[in-house]
Amino acid sequence: MKRILTVTLAMVFVLSALSSGSVLAEPKGNLQIGIGGAQVQGAPIVGLDWKVPTIHVAAMYFPVSWAVLIADVSYGLPNEYEQTNGTDTDKITVETAYVDFMAGAVKHFADGGFFYASLGVAVGWSGLEMSDYDGELTIDTGAGFALGAGMQIPIKNSFMGFATFMQRCIPTELKEDDMSMTMNAGGFEMTAGVAWTFGG
Repeated sequence: MKRILTVTLAMVFVLSALSSGSVLAEPKGNLQIGIGGAQVQGAPIVGLDWKVPTIHVAAMYFPVSWAVLIADVSYGLPNEYEQTNGTDTDKITVETAYVDFMAGAVKHFADGGFFYASLGVAVGWSGLEMSDYDGELTIDTGAGFALGAGMQIPIKNSFMGFATFMQRCIPTELKEDDMSMTMNAGGFEMTAGVAWTFGG
């Protein structure tokens, strides 16, 4: 989780520097907030494949008419599900968080709407709490990559509705005593919400 906070702060500083520079002397972009759902692949060898509701916050900047810079944070709310292994049923509580920093291409339309596609770096964290374990198994994933796409449509004045689609791949390994599991702490996420636009 410390890595998540560090990367988030770094993104804030980078975007602040860009927005005050000559390239973005009159910055144009928007701030998004939305809700969605994510499916995390987890550790296939033990069947950890969970779906979680998410809260998504993002900042988008348009340095030129065809390009977009995106910094976003996605938090997967704690969610519990059951996994049956033979005659045993485990209760598993999961929690996730991601930070993405992406660059992409964007197509604007006359009414203010746009489509975009992007590629960038993803940093993730996942926590697992299983009924037959003492304490929490934390998956500190490090970095991977994220593919994103989305669209925005005008609602009224400076407000827009948006939908985003994100595919993350953050390979890692979960270790507990003599057990080792290959993980993909990323997964597919869909989000919808409202954006506030600014700039010319």
